[in-house]
Formats: sequence, structure tokens, C-alpha cells
Amino acid sequence: MAPAAAPFSLFPNPVGNVLSLRNFPEDATFRLVDTNGRILRQGALKPQLEISDLPAGAYQFTATGHNWQVNQRVIKE
Repeated sequence: MAPAAAPFSLFPNPVGNVLSLRNFPEDATFRLVDTNGRILRQGALKPQLEISDLPAGAYQFTATGHNWQVNQRVIKE
């Protein structure tokens, strides 16, 4: 599956405790992975993703839907 242009917005980045998402399709799912490749969160996309329990650092956010996939680096402060 080839990466596509982001169909939604993800903010703020860097993020403190809550990552917000807007304009995502209903069929979208996500995965949040740390630098060691461990999946920390996954499931259906929602308007907000609570990440207050994660340590500061860089994470890979991947959103997938029908015929599209978006990868974005997220920095947790």
C-alpha cells in the first residue's frame, strides 16, 4: 500500500498529554510505535488520543484506511 497525502490533521506536534485528530475517515485505524518497534497503542481513530503515560520521545504514528496509509513522526514532550 503506497503512502498517501494525509486525509486528516494531527496536532499538536510536539504533544504534551493528548494528541488531537481532525477530518479522519470513519474507516481509519491507527498504530503508535516507539523507536524499538513496540506497538504502544492501536485501534480505530478517535478525535483524541491520550498519551500522558508515555515517556518523552519520538514515536511513529501510522494511520490506515481503505486504499491509503499515512506515517507521521510524533514528538512527546
